[in-house]
Amino acid sequence: MRQVVAACLLVAMAFAGDVSAEIARQSKEKLQAGSTDIVLGKVKAITAKETKGGQWRKAVGMVEVFISKVEKGDKLAAGEAVHGRYWTQRWIGKGDPPTYGSGHQLPNQGDEVRVYLKRNGNGYDILLPNGVEVIGKSKETNNTP
Repeated sequence: MRQVVAACLLVAMAFAGDVSAEIARQSKEKLQAGSTDIVLGKVKAITAKETKGGQWRKAVGMVEVFISKVEKGDKLAAGEAVHGRYWTQRWIGKGDPPTYGSGHQLPNQGDEVRVYLKRNGNGYDILLPNGVEVIGKSKETNNTP
């Protein structure tokens, strides 16, 4: 019996290095509850400012969405554009990365999306990590940062 327990522990330890600490995807209910605004629309542009710091490549930017419908909130309207802030990061260092979250999951320009936004100061943050739901894929090429 001790050998079986020891073998199970060894197997568990062998796979422990493969476990990442990626930011857990939120359920639709949590996204709805955590957002101040939810809009449907088409991605017009994705901008990014990339920086390289130490062993990381980070990007912060905006996803511009032309709104076709507002599902939640009273500050935005169909026919307007909204700019949602996002961030991403990836490991560029040597060896295996430490556990980390990679940030937002981004759409492509031209995609039809549902965006879960949270008003923050004078703008909007996209909820992490899956606050952009692609509901129609673009025929354009992938041009996200």
